[in-house]
Amino acid sequence: MKTVWSLFIFLLICGTSFAQVDFGYFSDLSAQIDIDDESDSTDCIITPVGFSPDGKLAYIEWRYEDAMMEDMPAELTVHFVITDLVTDRELYRRYFIHHGHFDENDMYDVLRENSADFQRTLSEYRIHMLETPSAVFYEFPYIGFTIARLGADGELAGRVIEIRSPKGRKKIADLSADGYRRIRVIGLLKSPYEARIAVLLAVYGDDGCRLKPVGCHLSTGYN
Repeated sequence: MKTVWSLFIFLLICGTSFAQVDFGYFSDLSAQIDIDDESDSTDCIITPVGFSPDGKLAYIEWRYEDAMMEDMPAELTVHFVITDLVTDRELYRRYFIHHGHFDENDMYDVLRENSADFQRTLSEYRIHMLETPSAVFYEFPYIGFTIARLGADGELAGRVIEIRSPKGRKKIADLSADGYRRIRVIGLLKSPYEARIAVLLAVYGDDGCRLKPVGCHLSTGYN
């Protein structure tokens, strides 16, 4: 199942912090990135938040799980994540849970109520927020760059992530030891500050689907 949500968060801002955002100006745009194509009960959507000049990416991951039984509440989990695209280490993750049925205002409220914490964290990691999140998302192939062993549906054959380009080839990750039963390539996010991308992987394990960004510098490291 691939549920199409009517929500995408368009951050109409000028500046570098959540404190400057009026959350009432979120718009419904086509730039939402739905990463889960499998579960009948869970939906996972990400919203890119911003980049730092030294290779860090911030994003919000929205996970919505339908009630499994009639008397159980649905659950929305909002994850605020910062990852280092140079080392591929997750640097920060904080999540908030909303139980019960919800509308778009509930999603906005999570951000409004925690905007001061978001502000401090973005400042700590020198993250500059995006004025237009849709402007940094692309699909492969991208200006001559593609992923080896990539099926037409985005399914990856194997567990080694290898970039192919006119410059040559480069292995950017080996996920063989992580036990994922499926890996899909969703696309990429391009940093506005350097020649670096985040390859967006939807990885499927025992805990369902989640996003795994893998960094790649476009200019160096090719054989």
